[in-house]
Amino acid sequence: KYKTTYKILKEYCIKKKHTSDFRICDIDFRLVEGFDLFMEEDRGNSAGGRYNKHKNLKTIILDIKKHNIPVNNPYLDFSIPKPGRKDIYLNSNEVEAMRRLRCKFPHSSSEYKILQMYLFSCYCGLRFSDVIDLKWLEVDFESGFIQKMMIKTKEPVCTPIFMQAKTILLELSEG
Repeated sequence: KYKTTYKILKEYCIKKKHTSDFRICDIDFRLVEGFDLFMEEDRGNSAGGRYNKHKNLKTIILDIKKHNIPVNNPYLDFSIPKPGRKDIYLNSNEVEAMRRLRCKFPHSSSEYKILQMYLFSCYCGLRFSDVIDLKWLEVDFESGFIQKMMIKTKEPVCTPIFMQAKTILLELSEG
């Protein structure tokens, strides 16, 4: 992510200054404002895409400050564009269509296993990264719940094991 931000910042510097060379001390309010405009107008980035690039730059500047290196922080004055939130959920027909896809792949294939993991994620509400990290000791068939520490938030989660999720777990358990 940081390399992508660096690459785009170099693109901006080449266009603006006709050179790809820049230093951290060159990052001031004017550069940040111009960089934002470049991403929006020249690259067509939405607020969400620009937000992440600014967040990366701000993080680098704050890390430098944390090491007691004096550097200007233009983000004290620059308002980072906030991405619009999109809550789009699969409907039951879409999940069912994905479930029917399973018969198209051999059970030993990566495609089948990934599809099963994704469906399991849909059935129990865990992030895909948490499904990949799931341990058998976090699954309690007797209580009917999965209890685990989420990778992204480091918060505990307790989710019920619905029948569809249980079917996938039993298939994977090999007894």
